[in-house]
Amino acid sequence: MRTEQKTLIGAASAVVPHSSAVGKLTGMRGFLILFVTASIWSCTDDRLVDIKLNDTIPPAAITDIVADSATSGSITLRWTAPGDNGDRGTAAAYDIRYHKSEITSANWDSATQCEGEPTPKPAGSPESFVVTGLEELTQYFFAIKAVDDADNKSTISDVVSDTTLEKYYVTWARTFGGWDWEFVDDVAVAPDGGYVIVGDSWSFGHIYLVKVDTNGSLEWAKTCATSPVSTARTIAVTPDGGYMMAGYIGFTESSDAYFLKVDGSGNLLWEIQYDGMDVTSGRAAVVAHDGGYIAIGDTYAHSPTTPEESLGFSFILKLSESGEILWVDSLTLSVGPYLAPLSITATPDGGYVIAGTGGGYDIPHFDFIMKIDDSGNQVWYRTFRGGLHDYVWSVTVGAEGEVIVAGTWYGEDPVSSDDDDILLLKFGASGNKLWELILGGDFKGNGWSIVSTADGCYVVAGDFAAVANSADVYLAKVDNSGQLLWERRYGGDQADGARSIAVAPDGGLMVGAMTESFGAGASDYWLLKLDPQGRLYE
Repeated sequence: MRTEQKTLIGAASAVVPHSSAVGKLTGMRGFLILFVTASIWSCTDDRLVDIKLNDTIPPAAITDIVADSATSGSITLRWTAPGDNGDRGTAAAYDIRYHKSEITSANWDSATQCEGEPTPKPAGSPESFVVTGLEELTQYFFAIKAVDDADNKSTISDVVSDTTLEKYYVTWARTFGGWDWEFVDDVAVAPDGGYVIVGDSWSFGHIYLVKVDTNGSLEWAKTCATSPVSTARTIAVTPDGGYMMAGYIGFTESSDAYFLKVDGSGNLLWEIQYDGMDVTSGRAAVVAHDGGYIAIGDTYAHSPTTPEESLGFSFILKLSESGEILWVDSLTLSVGPYLAPLSITATPDGGYVIAGTGGGYDIPHFDFIMKIDDSGNQVWYRTFRGGLHDYVWSVTVGAEGEVIVAGTWYGEDPVSSDDDDILLLKFGASGNKLWELILGGDFKGNGWSIVSTADGCYVVAGDFAAVANSADVYLAKVDNSGQLLWERRYGGDQADGARSIAVAPDGGLMVGAMTESFGAGASDYWLLKLDPQGRLYE
């Protein structure tokens, strides 16, 4: 056995090449000699060692790329495959990128690289690839680099562009109700992709729950409370596919907070009352992070002879999944004895944010937001707009924990002013105020509900009244810096208005409203399924 390494390299030959080499086999003292072009193998102690030669020739640049067949979220690219070396052989991979501005060598690294790029075919073969995940009505630029086994990359292909189409959304408007008055309080997306709407019905019974499918067709409608004198202000979809509602039972001068749960068909599972003082009302509830429900409300003991001695406080309570009260606590701030918490929402970090209004006979009006943990402990609170006449009705939280509230600003003098406007405020995740926006002008408006959208913006829903007794449903979208993007109005000759808004499964908007202009009775539920831009096609 020979112990020394011997390698014979001729003008175009090497010892024992890889199997893809083509050449002439000759004999020479135990060595195999074969003409090769790419690499060298040698014998050392009866072992074969692959010695790679340096490949410096990149694939040819692609010069015939075409972008076509656009949809609302995709564009198809077509081109001819280059080779491994120039326009010969087969490349190893493609690097396909897109950008909203023209791609150059300078911005290539900042362009988005596609996922799932195809494996190259032999040179001269037709290639195609569908780029997905694009935004509708947006122009995109595309370019490709081909890569060989030695990681040589071609220069940038020719750059092409195309614009995605507008997505088609199913939109509709439906009314539900009887001969008398129906008043909407809340709307939510059902587990099956349909929608539920709840409120008061004088035609059928006070708590009236309606379920429709994705096209707005009625599936069922029920008066689900045992007492006809009851009101549901909010609805939450439960993990088991049912619905939990919060409101009050009884009359305005003597009521109890009222919570009830129904199954997915509207059948009552449980109901519970909580009596704090003379008047007790449940304002809102959410599904708790650890199961069960977190609910808020307020109570009030009225003294008609000495109103300054009237007592009031707000409460927060935890309910089990079966409706048992696990704990009750009061919500207090150092600035005043009376709070009216009006909205609650869960935060991404496991807590909750509550928004509402405060003040008393000897304390100026103020608005507040408060963050609590899952046990009801206060994390922080902020008061704002002290002494001004406004109310915060709804709160939502963005993906980064930012807090956005919507409400009504009644002007400096709420008694004589006709300048009721829609109020929006944004706070950081720690409660620091970022911006404030008043939408109004020459109309009277209220911002009753607000949601965060997938693009990092916010849509507020409420009512708009250019003249007395003739309000319309009003929607407005603002970006994350508070810039108005669009406004929409829907309505007829009578009083109409939105009370709740939710994001539909397809990215559109679901609006729960009441209408006196349309429907069968004095006023009806009005459910509007809109596209993401707030448009109704039919």
